[in-house]
Order: sequence, then C-alpha cells, then structure tokens
Amino acid sequence: MPPEELNVTGWRDPFVAPWQAADALLGNDSDPTNAGLYALISGGEKDLGPRTWLYAIQPNDLRKWTFLGPLLSMSPNETANWSGDFGSNFECSNFLTVSAGEIQKDTVVVSTEGGPEREWVTEYMANKSADFPRRTPHNDHWVWGSLQLKTDENTKYPALERSATSLLDWGALYAATTFLYGDRRLLWGWIPDEDLAQPLLKERGWAGCLALPRELFVQTTYGVEGCLGGGIDVLRGVSSMDVEERNSNEARGGQGGHGHGDHGHGDHRHHGHHNGGGYTVTTMGIRPAEQVTALRKQMVANVEIHPGTPMPQIPPVPRACEIQVTAHDMCPTSTVSLYIRDATGGTQTVITFSAADETLIVDRSRSTTRQDINTADERAKHTLFRTSDANGFEDIDLRVFLDAGVLEVFANNRTAIATRVYAAPQVNVALEVQNGWGSVSVWELGL
Repeated sequence: MPPEELNVTGWRDPFVAPWQAADALLGNDSDPTNAGLYALISGGEKDLGPRTWLYAIQPNDLRKWTFLGPLLSMSPNETANWSGDFGSNFECSNFLTVSAGEIQKDTVVVSTEGGPEREWVTEYMANKSADFPRRTPHNDHWVWGSLQLKTDENTKYPALERSATSLLDWGALYAATTFLYGDRRLLWGWIPDEDLAQPLLKERGWAGCLALPRELFVQTTYGVEGCLGGGIDVLRGVSSMDVEERNSNEARGGQGGHGHGDHGHGDHRHHGHHNGGGYTVTTMGIRPAEQVTALRKQMVANVEIHPGTPMPQIPPVPRACEIQVTAHDMCPTSTVSLYIRDATGGTQTVITFSAADETLIVDRSRSTTRQDINTADERAKHTLFRTSDANGFEDIDLRVFLDAGVLEVFANNRTAIATRVYAAPQVNVALEVQNGWGSVSVWELGL
C-alpha cells in the first residue's frame, strides 16, 4: 500500500533489482556483502503529476521494504522538444545505469499514460467515425542524468537529476522492461493491435505481440560541430542529447575502463582529427539485440543506387525480412525513401527520412486496402551530426525488420519506430535517394 500521505493516481508494476549507483549514493558500496536491493513502484500523485517511487528491500528478507522517496517526478503533461508528453501517470518503470568508458548515465525507463494524442494523428482522426479504431495515447520514455541525494522530512533518498530524455520508440511499442543479459542491457516491449477494428480482432482470435529484443547503450559521437538543423547551439536545445566540449585526450580516454552498471558496449563514433575542436554528443543508443542477426537465412539482394541511375531490380522477398539501407553524402535537403510494396501491386508502406524536417516517417496510408484499419503515420524526430571531418554529415543508416504484420525501424542506432502494416505474403523493395546516393541489402529471415 502507498504511504498514507500520498494521494495516488496509480500504484503498480513493481520492478526489483540491485543498483550499484544507489548503493554508492547511500554508502552501501564499501562492503560488497552489504549490496542493496531496490524496487520501483509506478503511478502518480493527484494534481501533482506522474511519479515513480523508490524502495529499499532487505536482501535476506524480501518482506521488508523501506520507502525512500520519488526517484523521478514530473509535472502533469510535462513535455520535452524531442520527446513526447509524460502524461499524468507512470507505468512499468525501470531503473538502470548505462555506461561506456568514463561516461556513466543513471537512467529511468517509464511508460506514460494520460497524455494528448499527437497532432498529425488528431488530424487523421478528425473525420473518422466513433467506432473507428483508435490508439490509447501513451509513450515509452528514457530519462537519464545523475543520482542526487535528496532530503525529505529527515529521510534521505536518491532522486534522478535529468540531463536528457526522449522516446524509446516513436510508434506503437509500450510497456517496455529491461534486464541485464551478461553485461548488456536488453529491452522487451509490447506492440498492441489497436489499429484493428474489434470484429477483425475477434475473427483473428489474438491481439498484440512482443517486439524484437533491443539493446540500450551509450552512443557517443566525437568532433561534432552541429546537425542538420544548425550549429552546436541548436544541438544543445535538443532534449535527447548531452553536449560537452572535450579535448582529444579525454575523447580517447573515453574508450577505456568501465563505470558502474551496464558496461562496455557503447557506440563510439570518431570523426574529425581530434585536435581539440568539436564537441562530444551522447545520447541513448537503441539497436536490435545482436542475437537478432542469427535470424538471417540468406541474402536476397545487395545493390547500390547512384544519382541518375535506376535502381537494379530486386526479386520479391518474403514478408519476414530484414532491409538495411545506408545513404551517403547527406545534406540539409536530402531525402531517403524506402518503399515496401505488395509484390502483386495495390499496397505499399513508405519509410522516409527528410533532412530538411529532421523527421523519420512511416507512411502507412496505402499499407492496406481495408477502410476499417487505422493507418495514421508514425513520425520520429531524427537528425544527422555534422562533424569536423571533411565529409560533413554522417550517413543515414536504417535497419528495417518486417515480420508479417509487424514493422520495426531503427535509424542510426538511436531512433526506433515499431508499428503494424499487415503486409502481403511477398513484397518488393525499392530505394530512392535525393541529394545523395545509397545502398540497400535484404535478407530473408527465419528460425
């Protein structure tokens, strides 16, 4: 039961694990035999906003829980510019620490409910009937920073002082949870079936599925001078980025030893000459777990597309496939579009990155011929870094997984979109690049 002084809007989803960062802050790290066990409870306080509360648990007696305080607190419907609305209530909260070399980020993962619908979805729904399928507005966020010791009525407790936040997934994924697999932090999430009308769901007899397992890590890029939207001051205003000035020795040192928590599998991107110029940008890395690669049965295609030349023909591929796209020589006016079409014609899904808008879009408007399926776009904020390297902007890298009705998109290992497309048994793949050139590889997937 919650403490009597709390007027809660929710109290659910206990998450229990050890946490070295909390031990260090509370002075429990000097003796390894005194390591603590901690729990999070998700919910919110009426009129105050969403909360996730931290408990200390006696490791040798799991019945003994001690309330510490709120680990993460938000105002009602708080937002960040490259994130979503935090709503009024938290669900499925996790704590973790991701680190790579000298960089360490204490992190909370939360699912949020009670927020408004996204603007483009509201427009799409404006003329739909009352019984048309509608998603419940909710998001999965990551929030990182550093733990600080707070005091409340003579009780000391760890609270997260946040420095960056964004969405774990900009599409349909929800109720994510994380766990350690060896020294990697993996994430499972749920993809609901809210785009289908109830008669279709009843006819099928099941709803929802798990997304592919993902890995969370620290992604670090050195020598950054700006992004598609402008200079370093623009990047400093992006909620999903931590921007620091570091000299070359510090940058190289960042590849070294490990901090507390999840270790050693960050993504270090080295650009420029490391002569003290540029900035170091860190953000949450999100990529498919490495075990997913074992699903590749055979390569179906591997082609390059150059300016002024037509794309070579790719034979139809099964609707269980992985598509990898890399586009080079990007500039602020570039666009990259991946077409996934019904091999017999009639339907298509288009994944487009617009450099001018710094937006990744999954256009589902023609993904089905049925009129009773919700086909609103999925949209994510995504940019490319401009570095001190003479090559300018980084490439756009996409990994796309299609498995029957599930589509998952990963951009540059830091932006993810999961959605439903209800694809045809076989699909054709085509790539179009404006102001740049690219390559596409396709694998058939299977067990």
